[in-house]
Parts: sequence; structure tokens; C-alpha cells
Amino acid sequence: MTDQVQLMSDEAKRVYVRAHGMLPHEVAYMLGEQKPMAGSVLTSTSIFRNSPLFCHALLNMSLRRAGDDVAITYDIPDMVRGIADVQDWAANTRHLQAEREKNPEFAAWLDARKTLTFERDHIASCAPGTLGHAVHLFIEASGLEMFFMRTDPPANDLEYVHKMMVNAHDISHIVSGFGVNMAGEHGINSMTVASIHKYFSPEFALAIGKAADMTCSTFFVNKLYNYPQGVPIVIEAMTLGFAAGQAVKMPLFMVDYD
Repeated sequence: MTDQVQLMSDEAKRVYVRAHGMLPHEVAYMLGEQKPMAGSVLTSTSIFRNSPLFCHALLNMSLRRAGDDVAITYDIPDMVRGIADVQDWAANTRHLQAEREKNPEFAAWLDARKTLTFERDHIASCAPGTLGHAVHLFIEASGLEMFFMRTDPPANDLEYVHKMMVNAHDISHIVSGFGVNMAGEHGINSMTVASIHKYFSPEFALAIGKAADMTCSTFFVNKLYNYPQGVPIVIEAMTLGFAAGQAVKMPLFMVDYD
């Protein structure tokens, strides 16, 4: 085939490239001389690539278009299942223990086991300018229920971290200023990724950050391929989010909002 293509006219080569993407000699250059190992079952050295559930969620969130026929959060259950399929809980627990031993501030936060709760009557009575008043306005304006997941008491430190990351998501919108819209979600997710990778070891940041990692990356890819008009806004939101995440002293889910 390579010899045949070399004999083609320039116009024929252009047609070939439109159909196949690259000329054979270009493909050979990119593939290199090494050959991947063959096997009876398609596998990878990546646990993420080997998980059909994770791959489905990543691909769908990256490439599907949005529509009024489903909720904007329609993909979240698939994402959670995909992440659960690639979690190594024993390794994650070891990473947490290592983080606890080297980070006294994080250890003290874990030991305190504070929860993020509030009484509706109390926040309704908070004065303007307070966080309580801002939370009240957020709930009234959005109609959202702030604590509808991870409501059970955590059984261990790792469950506590995940609980607080979920429970603090909406209040993170309030204190950061990133709105409850697609650009605001880009900002919050970027801020979360930047803050946990600044504050924790890379291993522990990956252990607890897979949801933020997936939403941050797939939301951006989704706009690049489906909604190019929105890409400048997304880039601005992500830029602000990354800067905010690198500037805060600790991830927002660790803040004592009481």
C-alpha cells in the first residue's frame, strides 16, 4: 500500500488523507518500530482504560451534546459507577494514612470530624452580609437541596473526606463566587483540582479527586468539540478556577464554615 500511495498524484493523496487521516508512511513514523504485545483479551496497563464503566462515563461526558430531554446532571450516576469501578480502597486508605502522618493540619481536621449542617430557620434569620444569609439566598433562589448525598455518618476517615467533598460543593459556589451555571461549574471543578493537588500528595489527590478530575477534563473536551462558541468562556472560568485553587490555604471542603 505504501508503494501504491507514493505513485499517486497529489490530488489522489489529498483524497486518501481525507478518508484515512494520514498517509501510510506518516502512520509508520508515528507508530515507531516497537510493537505492542498481543493477547487474547484487549487489556491496558491503565486501570482506567480497562474499566468499561469508567470508559463509558468518560467518553459520554466528553462527547455527548446537551439537550432539554434530560437533566444536566444525567451523566453523574454513570460517572460515580465508573469511578467506583477503578477505586483501590486499600491503596487509598494507605495514601490517606501517609497524608495524615505528614500533615498535622489535615490530621486535626480528620480527628475533629465536624459536619456541614445548618437549620433553615437559623439561616433565614442571619443578617445580610453573613455566610448564613448568603446560604439562605442561595437555597431560595436555586431551589436546590444542599445535602441530599452522603447523608449517613462516615465509617472511616476516607468516607469522611468524600462526604465533606460532596456536602461542601454548593457552599463552595457561594464563597468562591462561581455561579450555579456551566461556567461556574468549570470554575469550581478547576479550583478543586488545583487546591487538592497543591495541598495533598499527588497520590492522595488522585485518590479523592477522581470526580473533580473527570468533570474538569470532560466538560472542557465537551465544549471544544460540541460548543466552540463557549470555549473562550470555559477557558476564562478554568483559568480563574486554577488560580483560585492555587491561592487558597486549604481545599474549600476543609474550611470550618460554622
